[in-house]
Formats: sequence, structure tokens, C-alpha cells
Amino acid sequence: MSNAAGRDSRESSAAVWYAGWAGLPAFNPDQDGDSVAEAVADLGTLASWHHASMSAYVISEVEVLDEAQGQRYRELAAASIARYGGRYIVRAAEPQVPEGEWSSAQRVVIVEFPAMDHLHRWYDSPEYAEALAVRRSALSRRLLFVEGVFAGR
Repeated sequence: MSNAAGRDSRESSAAVWYAGWAGLPAFNPDQDGDSVAEAVADLGTLASWHHASMSAYVISEVEVLDEAQGQRYRELAAASIARYGGRYIVRAAEPQVPEGEWSSAQRVVIVEFPAMDHLHRWYDSPEYAEALAVRRSALSRRLLFVEGVFAGR
């Protein structure tokens, strides 16, 4: 096997692996009649499409400190989330905790956005800034931003 053939084989394998990992239909350049160069070009297209299509999630572990302020925060946050394309997946749920420590006063909130850039636009928005000002006295929390798996999966 020549160096070029070895490289072609690795690139082809990478394209097939990525398609499977991203939840896309598997393809085999040799069987589909594509050249390895076409498969590698497809890999670049798949990678950018995959990245652009991933949902992003806000995961918040919340403890309410002031109920009235907490209600005001929820109203402001909900309006800003909807405005920036987000939706609640989990709202103020009391989780089952099979492992680890968890305060019974804490709740979980999970919000989905179409993509990480939508999430950041929301978090940095003037609408959410108003909610953040209320949050400081309303609740204590840990906030995480994570990307999900490919949206078509």
C-alpha cells in the first residue's frame, strides 16, 4: 500500500466514522462510486452542517432565595428565552438523585436553543440583562452551557 493509498484509506475511514457519529446516513466512497477526495470534501461539508445543526442547552441548578423575586425572574427570563428561540425542556423540576449529593431545596431547569450562538445572543441580550439583575436577589444557581448531539439523531 503506497503512502497516498494509506492516506486515502484513512481519510475515507474518517468520513465514514464522522457520518456515523453525527447520526447521518453511513456512506462508503468505494461502494457509492465517490472518490476519496469527494468523500473528504463531503466530510468537511458534514462537519460544518453538523456543527451548525446542534442544539445548545442551558442547564441550571437553582435554589430560590426569595419567592416574589423568583417569580419576577421567571417571567422576565421566560419572555427573553422565547424571544431568542429557546424553549424550556425542564422547568423547576425536583430531580431523582441516584448518586451524589443534592440539596432538597434545589431544582433543575433545562432550556434548549437551536444553536450555541442563539444561546449566547440570549444570555448577552438586554432583555435577559433585566432578568439577571433580578436573579441576584431571587436565586442562587450554577449555570452550564452545553451542546447537544446532532439534531437529526
